[in-house]
Amino acid sequence: MNSWVKEQAIRLWIPGRDIAIDECIVRFTGRSLDITTIKSKPVPTGYKVWAIVQKGYLLHWFWHSNSKGLQGIDSLKGSNLCKTAAVVVNLVRKLPKQPQESPYHIFIDNLFASTNLLAYLRKEWVGATGTTRSNSGICEKFVKLKEKERKKDSIPWGTIFQEATPDEDIMQTAWKDQAMVLMLSTVYTNNNQTIERNRRRPKATSTSAKTSRQPFGDCSRKMLAIPVIVDDYNHYMGAVDIADQLQTSNKGLRRIRCSG
Repeated sequence: MNSWVKEQAIRLWIPGRDIAIDECIVRFTGRSLDITTIKSKPVPTGYKVWAIVQKGYLLHWFWHSNSKGLQGIDSLKGSNLCKTAAVVVNLVRKLPKQPQESPYHIFIDNLFASTNLLAYLRKEWVGATGTTRSNSGICEKFVKLKEKERKKDSIPWGTIFQEATPDEDIMQTAWKDQAMVLMLSTVYTNNNQTIERNRRRPKATSTSAKTSRQPFGDCSRKMLAIPVIVDDYNHYMGAVDIADQLQTSNKGLRRIRCSG
């Protein structure tokens, strides 16, 4: 039944270019050893799945068992990717093949993104963009910059730093928002293109309040220029949250039983 549902999901939707991958929760509150609770999710309690999503529509997914871990993914023999990164590759491979002149562009968060994963996806003709962590393989200069800025909060809001990897296959980005955000991409170049968006002034108690509140002056909201790479990430990465929100408002006919 599970495989049939997956087959129908991909049959009924023709994927476009920009797609997101993230973990989400399938609502369930009955008795099961595999129930997970992630309080930050729109649907906080249920079964955790790793999903590839476009505009709130789940194209494919893998189940996560609390006792057995990830279910149904193929090992990537000969690669240096961890199991979490392998989820991304496995999900992408479930999509219909795209011509090389019009490849998919996958958006991922810092749970997945690393220089190793982006290099692997590039070899498979898949573009990728994502926020990343300091131990992801991003250049040491940006790692030190982030650590220094966390303590001093001296770089003006909106400052952007970019540098390609030595092989020039991946663009590395550090952008000062409420904190220093690190990003990796095989799609965006260092043209520093920006777009204006209506932003909300951070609270006085927020991280890096000294610099992040300064552009707003006395305004609670203001149109500010942000990098296109950041704007696109914010827009397309939200596809998984849309799927979660749709579950919240459409519980369906399946009975949800409480574990009293």
